[in-house]
Amino acid sequence: ARPGMRVADVGAHIGYFSLLLARLVGERGHVYAVEPAEENVRFLERNLAANGLGNVTLLRVAAGRERRRRTFRLTGSSDSHGFYDHPLADAGTTLEIDEEPLDDLIEGPVDIVKVDVEGAELEVLGGMRRLLDESPAVRLVIEWNPACLRAAGHDPARLPLELHERGFELAVLDERTGSARDVEGIVSELDRGTLDP
Repeated sequence: ARPGMRVADVGAHIGYFSLLLARLVGERGHVYAVEPAEENVRFLERNLAANGLGNVTLLRVAAGRERRRRTFRLTGSSDSHGFYDHPLADAGTTLEIDEEPLDDLIEGPVDIVKVDVEGAELEVLGGMRRLLDESPAVRLVIEWNPACLRAAGHDPARLPLELHERGFELAVLDERTGSARDVEGIVSELDRGTLDP
């Protein structure tokens, strides 16, 4: 992220990445923080105020494929809320929230889109076709969590395949080791059932 860039942080949680990005893009840039969970939003607002950042727009909805009301699951861990049961977090309560496509929320172009939505990544991509068309140089940073994608009823290999079909060059960073991994190797592990959740 560089000064003047426009960034979308989808699944902003309490704002860790939104704040980092807001500082990097500076006053000429802008960050759109998309977060539906009210408790997270309260912390995000406090974090923005405490850091004096006025270049962040907070969007209190969930990004997805279409505009609708939808059941959202609050888990026992604030970073694991989402539309689907989370395989690594205790189930909690549910509530109805608004889902909206990024195409209806943000005008293009954007330079970076970060997506961390616990299994609904393909749905977010489905709701940002116009935004991607208007942003030919966009960089995507997307959490690829096979267990969450399976819980959402998706084939985990579909996410990198769809990104490749849309013309993106892919690089995978393994959060456990901090090293780069090759997509084909991970898909092979998925097919063999040897990839740890």
